[in-house]
Amino acid sequence: MGGYGFSLNESQIAQLDKIHDKLQEKHRKLMSQMWEEQGRLTNLYNAEKRDPAAIAKAHDKLAKLQSEAIEARIEAENKFYEVLTKEQKAQVRRGYGWGMMGY
Repeated sequence: MGGYGFSLNESQIAQLDKIHDKLQEKHRKLMSQMWEEQGRLTNLYNAEKRDPAAIAKAHDKLAKLQSEAIEARIEAENKFYEVLTKEQKAQVRRGYGWGMMGY
């Protein structure tokens, strides 16, 4: 089973665990960058004189990081899907399995 919501063979579990681990590593790095950028944005909003251009730039950077996280998740889900059999893919379409990606 492997905690993925349906039966998998050992090879699939190993492949999916690797995909999951790589996604988690990427997301940890991105989350750290997002927290830093959110801190900068908070400081910009709390400044005595707020700079609209600097705030907009910080928002854009944060949005770019969020977009990278979404893209990484979708890429991991696509790789996850490639590992599955036809029957397992049908289970995913019925609502099982995507939880392995943490969403």
